[in-house]
Amino acid sequence: MPLSVFGREKKTAKITLFRGTEGDRFQGMGSYGGNDPGEGEVILQRWTYHSHAEATLSILPDGCRDLLYWIIPGQDPFWTVSPLQRTAMTAAMGRETRLVGYRLSPGVEVSDRVLSELGTPSGDDPDESVSRILGLIGRDRRVEEALSAVATLPASVADVALLLGVSARTLERLLLGRTGATPVFWTQLVRVRAAARYLAAGERFVEVALRAGYADQAHLSRSVRRWFGVSPGELVHRSDLVNQLASPGYDAVTGEQISTRYPSGSLT
Repeated sequence: MPLSVFGREKKTAKITLFRGTEGDRFQGMGSYGGNDPGEGEVILQRWTYHSHAEATLSILPDGCRDLLYWIIPGQDPFWTVSPLQRTAMTAAMGRETRLVGYRLSPGVEVSDRVLSELGTPSGDDPDESVSRILGLIGRDRRVEEALSAVATLPASVADVALLLGVSARTLERLLLGRTGATPVFWTQLVRVRAAARYLAAGERFVEVALRAGYADQAHLSRSVRRWFGVSPGELVHRSDLVNQLASPGYDAVTGEQISTRYPSGSLT
């Protein structure tokens, strides 16, 4: 039973943490340990999903990948891992489909060995399977530091490189090589996620644009449409999308937090 990062044919794993439509069941379970608690969690959250009827779900990009354990009527359970989303996606869920998901921290690496180990039978307990492979999930301190710095709002890529004591080119090589995405990708994602959360909390549009580092309201509106596929007005009135934004992902930190934890030059 081969596994791939994109799941089986016609059973795409292009899914990250989400809450279903009305009538479906989703439950988040909080953090799920890690192999180095002092430096953050490998797994941000364990969650479950149950579709009572056929449904098409909208999935927002959040900077994380998820280990997914699929239980589909008439099939043997199987594992997949979601990709790093660049834009909003849709996923068709069959009736009585169940998922157990394990949300990975931004920037961690999932090797072929992890997928192979998950494919090894270990009973019907996905938690047991995940416990076996936690130590195999790759973490790079430099990547963690870089992503934390990029998440500082408002900050440009040049600002982040200066903060870390490296060149912008060095920062780009590191993140592109280890995460598959550029610093610009991560900067734009953390900014639009923060802005969307502010909007969902009821903050004024003009204030959100300024707070999240956009030049004006028009730039903010275009960014929300580009990343989430809907207008800001539609976003805040859709509970399924607002619920996703409230779930853990790649999120903004303050400049004080990052400068205290990662002094200049720590990537070199």
